[in-house]
Amino acid sequence: MARGQFADAVADFHRGLAIAGDDPDLLADTARAYVALGRPRRALATLAILAEQAGAAGPPADLVVLEARAHESLGRTSEAADAWRRAIATGAAPPEATARLAALDAAAGTAEAAPRR
Repeated sequence: MARGQFADAVADFHRGLAIAGDDPDLLADTARAYVALGRPRRALATLAILAEQAGAAGPPADLVVLEARAHESLGRTSEAADAWRRAIATGAAPPEATARLAALDAAAGTAEAAPRR
């Protein structure tokens, strides 16, 4: 999807959120669009709402992966590594999660090995 289409989608999502501001699917789509647009701070703010809604169970792996990517794009390597660990712990993380965590740990000089799936 072209960048302009994501911008249009965000505008549509905002209109939807004005009506149903706590709709988790709409919030998730908004966060995905923000990541695609290179707006990680907005994505993280939206993901925080979803995490609060999810409660103790936590958000699904795909949203934790979005969080990790957003933190990485902001240079927040510690927060990104924590998010990758949480995504891996769900058992539903994509294969890239272990590789990204290993790369972040190696860059940070962390002795802890990335968990295997």
